[in-house]
Amino acid sequence: MNEIVRTYLIKSSRARIPVAYNQINKDCGLDLNLELVSDRKVLSNTLGEISLHEYENNRPLLSAVAMYQNLLEHGDGFYQICQDLGIGSKKELKEREFAVSQMMECFDYWSKTAEDDFFVEGELDFFYKWGYQIYDPSSPEHFAVKEKLMSTVWLKTGNWAKKVIEDFPEYQHESKKVWSQKGWDDIDGVKRQAARIKNYTWAKIFLKGQDDRDIFFTVGLSAVHYKFEVKIDFKRGLSKLNKLQKQICLDFLGENNPKPVSVPFSSLLTWGDIVNLAREFIKENENKYLQLIDLVWNTSYSATYSDRTKVDYEAKNRNARILGQIGEKIVLELERTKVKKKFPDKVDGIKQVKDSYGFDICSYDDYGNDIMIEVKSTTRSFDEPFYMSRNQKGVSEDNAIKYYIYRIYDLDITQNPIRYNLKMYLAADHIINFEPIEFEVRIGASVIPN
Repeated sequence: MNEIVRTYLIKSSRARIPVAYNQINKDCGLDLNLELVSDRKVLSNTLGEISLHEYENNRPLLSAVAMYQNLLEHGDGFYQICQDLGIGSKKELKEREFAVSQMMECFDYWSKTAEDDFFVEGELDFFYKWGYQIYDPSSPEHFAVKEKLMSTVWLKTGNWAKKVIEDFPEYQHESKKVWSQKGWDDIDGVKRQAARIKNYTWAKIFLKGQDDRDIFFTVGLSAVHYKFEVKIDFKRGLSKLNKLQKQICLDFLGENNPKPVSVPFSSLLTWGDIVNLAREFIKENENKYLQLIDLVWNTSYSATYSDRTKVDYEAKNRNARILGQIGEKIVLELERTKVKKKFPDKVDGIKQVKDSYGFDICSYDDYGNDIMIEVKSTTRSFDEPFYMSRNQKGVSEDNAIKYYIYRIYDLDITQNPIRYNLKMYLAADHIINFEPIEFEVRIGASVIPN
């Protein structure tokens, strides 16, 4: 049985549109000359095998969707198939326009079941075979392959996302079926721009009102590993995210470690299995998703959901480190530019140091003297307090005449170039108020008598 033609007829049924024989020949890459009786018989046999398969599985006959080019009547081949199956005589079936009633049954059946069909192994095998192959838009076979992938694994991935959000009314989903990826390939020894068929599917799930952030949960199917996967991700190609924001996403997802969850394909799996997999992942990682939006877009959106999400102090510390790294890069470039004007031979001495040093950057003042710089960054206002370790406090007090605090505030990484304000303070010139807010705790002996 020709699966490409069957999938094509199913897609037409779901769209409730009949299709001409010559269109099937063209779109499915059959390469038949329908002027020839022998080739028309090949097409008739192909349609007959499909209808036999449907009949044996108690479904309406799919070949009823195929008609002559005027889309007003069916060919004798359809009625011959029905007679061979014992449904009735050709003459009697024609008189009661059985083909039309079967076509309408196909429309009703396949449009209703479009969202209920689960993934099947044959679809994954087909996906694996064609995944990452170079796509030739002039090839009827490749067009038919694309149509089959769109109407099977891509359609079902979108349905998966749709089912996931049924219990999450504050979320929405999006499945654009972006089935190809463009790039440069070596074709016949020549570098050419080409498109490859993706070897994975994905659909986005995100909070309503956050569709323009380009940060989301995804559900998808890997053709390479035959598995379903759920993760937090961001748009990596053409996106509203600038280069730095994308790097922050990478750093955040690496630091906060919301590992993707997956389950291998099995014929025993159901929609409930993979829907629950995605829902549990979203529940467990919603806080990290919201924190990433806040961090990248300089918002406080997660506060809206603070009543239902636990405060992840470790994640907050890691996020502060990411902002700190951005601030350090800003200061590093500023110092190099400053020193290069007066002391070009000292530029190589400007560098970041290990945390154990008690400051972030070695540099030089306007007279060429060594200075220590501790960078403190925030997306909030200047009045926002910052934190220093015991080591940083000690180093700042022991080296007050050359220890500088560079306070970066109102940091906005959504802008290109980045926007921020900066104030610099020499420790010796200012009163620095340290308020102890953490304590090292050990549990001693019991005070309750034995």
